[in-house]
Amino acid sequence: MRAGYDFAIVVLDRPVKGVGEPAPLYAGAEEMNRLRAIAGHGMRGAGSPGERADDYDDENPRAAAQNLIENVTEAVDPILAGEDGGNGLGLDFDKEAGGVQNTEGALTPVNEREGALASDDSGGSRWMRYRKQWRVIGVNANGDTSQYGAVAYFARVSGQAEWIKSAFPGAKLTGG
Repeated sequence: MRAGYDFAIVVLDRPVKGVGEPAPLYAGAEEMNRLRAIAGHGMRGAGSPGERADDYDDENPRAAAQNLIENVTEAVDPILAGEDGGNGLGLDFDKEAGGVQNTEGALTPVNEREGALASDDSGGSRWMRYRKQWRVIGVNANGDTSQYGAVAYFARVSGQAEWIKSAFPGAKLTGG
């Protein structure tokens, strides 16, 4: 109900060194139907069987996939008790040959790297290229499975841009 608000800002007591500049955050409204990248550290799997513990690599837990944002919901303000708060970016995991019930859009994959979220990917980032630079557009919030037909949702950065700026005035917000 509140996946679109699944954010946290952590204040560190000293600078982080050796990692480069912080990623710019996207505060615009052009996420729909454009190719996006997902990053996480969760389980691995394949579309037919879904998550499989044997596919997880403890030595290299990083994972990535691509997909299209096929559903954008605006932030609801004020959020009513028991109601969905909106502020989400949604996608589904399409099967190469089709034949899987898709709830969000296209019937075929965007490319061979199409994927969705898996267990333990929450808190990871959703990226898109905007004006020749990668920008964070969302935070991995939830999904139902990692099999074909899976649906995944991301908390939308642009819908919380004002809150982010108020909590972290130095945040790099672009595109809005």
